[in-house]
Amino acid sequence: MKYRIAVFLSVMFFSVAIEVKEIEAKESEVKDKFTTASLVEEVNIYHEYMDIVFVDDDVQTIQTPHDVEYLEYRYRFVDINFDGYQDLVIDDNLGANQMSEIFLYHPAEQLFSESADWEINGLVVNAKRKLICGFYNISASQQEIHVLEKSAWAEHVVFDHERNHGESQLTGKTISQEAFQAIKNRCMH
Repeated sequence: MKYRIAVFLSVMFFSVAIEVKEIEAKESEVKDKFTTASLVEEVNIYHEYMDIVFVDDDVQTIQTPHDVEYLEYRYRFVDINFDGYQDLVIDDNLGANQMSEIFLYHPAEQLFSESADWEINGLVVNAKRKLICGFYNISASQQEIHVLEKSAWAEHVVFDHERNHGESQLTGKTISQEAFQAIKNRCMH
């Protein structure tokens, strides 16, 4: 009799454990499917401000100038600070020196920052390394790289290919072409 009760209880416990795991898996799927983009119906960019229209018809207006007469703008949602929430990125001039304005999403308020948290050229997000990098062509021979890690500037390098000379704008140290390439590769891979 004790054996039957023990088997019965272990089967009951096992089936309850499976049900709990299935519920947790479903909750995780729902959470994974949530995106900030699903909360936003559209983003309208004007000369002096932009409106973020949420699906519940709330509108957040952010005072920020844009040169809408001469530049083409688009928006996208990317988890810039790796907190699990997608942030708003406004890109201008979709060419090589594209400038991106980053507005972080604040889940407690369910709003974006009231001003750009960062402006960065040539935005590249490396989610694997949790790096945000910016690439800018200053001239035909000069390039600039910004590296943002854990929401702080980790590196800012200007490299002149003609002179084969680079310098960290944060530390003032000279950077070799190999070191510059290593920083670039770290961002890209």
